[in-house]
Amino acid sequence: MQPRLDKICRSLEGYDEYYTFGQQLPAFDVHAPLLTLPYIFKTRVDSIPAKVPYLSVDKPCPVKMPDDGRLRVGIVWAGNPKFVEDKQRSPRLEAFLPVFDVPNVQFYGLQMGDGRADMAGRAMPANFTDLGPVIEDWVDTGAVMKELDLILTSCTSPAHLAGALARPVWVVLPFMPDYRWLMQRPDTPWYPTMRLFRQTAPNNWGPVMSELVAALRPRAAAGRGAPAAPVPLMMGEGAAQPAGLGA
Repeated sequence: MQPRLDKICRSLEGYDEYYTFGQQLPAFDVHAPLLTLPYIFKTRVDSIPAKVPYLSVDKPCPVKMPDDGRLRVGIVWAGNPKFVEDKQRSPRLEAFLPVFDVPNVQFYGLQMGDGRADMAGRAMPANFTDLGPVIEDWVDTGAVMKELDLILTSCTSPAHLAGALARPVWVVLPFMPDYRWLMQRPDTPWYPTMRLFRQTAPNNWGPVMSELVAALRPRAAAGRGAPAAPVPLMMGEGAAQPAGLGA
């Protein structure tokens, strides 16, 4: 396990011993790389273990959020630029700007790393609060997510954290996404509380954001106390069965 994931992953259940990269390992008889486990377990789409949450956070949120009835929405617009397909998967802040026009929403920036440069020299909307300065690690990010009604994100680490915490999360995907997202379906068998918004043409985020804005408007108008709408589910052969609700 990468050391930066140590604190958040300590909340996992079912392990006897736990080591991070660089620690001395004890003697062992068998070694299996993590991503070979689906093959070893003969996992299929309808047998993916999607019981959530499987991560938890006990730490309080590092910032006090006003309870004024507005929908609390976290937002992430870019991943790690060292990832080979990052230009295709990361819309960047510019593409997400139409989302800020949705009324009755207070947005909270969860963006870390290279993507924070997108805010440099830009006057951010009044309904946006940058939480980057108070987030020190993944536990802090998870603590913030617990206080949010919804997370909007590109295909990057916070999407998986939100899904593992069973938080309502909407993910925008490129035309040719990572294999785990499969194709066409608006849901994912990995995370029951996640909804997917997909590009219909390469490098064109406009229609994706229009679809996201159209879905966000009624959710925001309903306010914080409204029940979450169900995630659209892809039913039929090889599809996941209903397992939860999203925003």
